[in-house]
Amino acid sequence: AMAITREHRVRDVGCGVARIGRELAPFCGEWHGVDISPNMIDIASRRTSHLPNVHLMALGGSDLSLFPDATFDRLYSHIVLFHLDKEDMLGYLAEFQRVLQPGGLAYFDTWNLEHGFGWQRFLHERELNRRISPRPPNRNRFATPQEMDICVERLGMGVVALLSGSSLVQVVAVRPREGETGREAVVRARAELGDAPSRAL
Repeated sequence: AMAITREHRVRDVGCGVARIGRELAPFCGEWHGVDISPNMIDIASRRTSHLPNVHLMALGGSDLSLFPDATFDRLYSHIVLFHLDKEDMLGYLAEFQRVLQPGGLAYFDTWNLEHGFGWQRFLHERELNRRISPRPPNRNRFATPQEMDICVERLGMGVVALLSGSSLVQVVAVRPREGETGREAVVRARAELGDAPSRAL
């Protein structure tokens, strides 16, 4: 979906035990994984010890402030954002935009409230947590495709692909290059990717 090559520096936000990273690292220049759990990072380090281009770090806070602007060519966060309140999710999306190189691509997803299964999961979570106070911090949150579209565009990125036909809203976004509008960035990215987003997600 993001046409990752061996020239790219790739960031996985919420990498866990490097389930994806261990498979992806041989196909990119550098693979960088971060997670808020030091235990996950320890396991990921053992699982990827044979890969020289893997870099792992535990996050000390709820942002990516450890990393400079425009550091990565590609960034993804899979099955992570739905653990966050919308305010925190928006903060992470802003950080995705900041650490991406101009022209860089990001993939992320969250539970799709608009999909039938997503709605049923929402009702299940509501019933599960309605008598718990305070509510568990790691509970699932939900969004609509429209909300994700608005968040991406208001943060100055362009929506290359937004897929909503499953229980996840899946987004591929692009950071515009210098002097490029969001719309121009989307047209360029789609031309470079061809049909990759619709085929791969």
